[in-house]
Amino acid sequence: MLSLSGCGAAKVNTQLSSDLSGSRSFEMKLDPVVLENTYGLTMAELLDTLKQSAPTGMKVKANLVDGTFVMEDVFNPGELKSHTQALTGETADIDFSKTGPPFSTTFHFVDKTPAENYFNWVWDALTKRGKMNEEQAKSLKGNFLAKASVTMPDGKKLDEYKNNMVETRIDLPVNQEMTINWNVLMNSGTVDLAIQVVTEGGALDGKEVSKFLTESWNSNWKEENLDSGGAKYTTEVKINGNSLKSLPMIAKPLEKAIVDWTHVESHQWNKQSYHLGLEIEPTGWLGTSNVNAQTEIKFYPLADVVLPTSNLGQSAPNDGLSFSLDSR
Repeated sequence: MLSLSGCGAAKVNTQLSSDLSGSRSFEMKLDPVVLENTYGLTMAELLDTLKQSAPTGMKVKANLVDGTFVMEDVFNPGELKSHTQALTGETADIDFSKTGPPFSTTFHFVDKTPAENYFNWVWDALTKRGKMNEEQAKSLKGNFLAKASVTMPDGKKLDEYKNNMVETRIDLPVNQEMTINWNVLMNSGTVDLAIQVVTEGGALDGKEVSKFLTESWNSNWKEENLDSGGAKYTTEVKINGNSLKSLPMIAKPLEKAIVDWTHVESHQWNKQSYHLGLEIEPTGWLGTSNVNAQTEIKFYPLADVVLPTSNLGQSAPNDGLSFSLDSR
């Protein structure tokens, strides 16, 4: 009987990427002496058989001295299931997906395929090419011990995941700079917004980010790739008293805002006092907890009045924010 050189001689290693692509390596170690003496099959002949029978795109290499074979497979987004079925010859119960906004993505991976089944194509190749009969192949598979490991997009590795769902989350570092320009007399203004995203291990999908920003703000964004990695996105959004509540910085997740200008003294411009109350979470719409935020509110035509509100940070106080201005 062909034997493995010890328990755990076969390994399936899966490496997953943030764009739902990935790679897999399949390693098995056989005893060259047993292989040749029992079946009259040399390591070189076995290597040639596997190269001729390997699924499309798979690379096969071997150390003919110690009997180590390594097969490598690369899959694009959406190809994991079909590649698995090509190896096992069975319906694959496997899934790799992601949920959440592009700045805070949760990756889900589950594989209920027994690790040894990934080598089914090896036994099929040996029988189809007349290197052994079906009984010998079945006996070999029954003594074939294999283990599987997976490395998630954030680098988290599980040596044995069995049938359990593996989940991991990546929160990308995001710098948000926001300036609210508000015209007191016109009850309107603009929001100037800059989002700088730092990539980690290629976790940023530019198309997904552009789509997310456009849908969130209903505006056009300019994209600038950074030499240090990542990208910077900028936009200007026109706002008025009615539209302010619909902005993502306010509508998500608190879904309420108080925009109230109150004239508490006379109606003469130089003796008016204004009160603005906002209950906002200016970074909540991003979805990620890894945020460095700076928010500034500028009021016009009140000359030289600028209120830095970097204390907003990731969340506003429970009672909101309010400012009193006196133009006198």
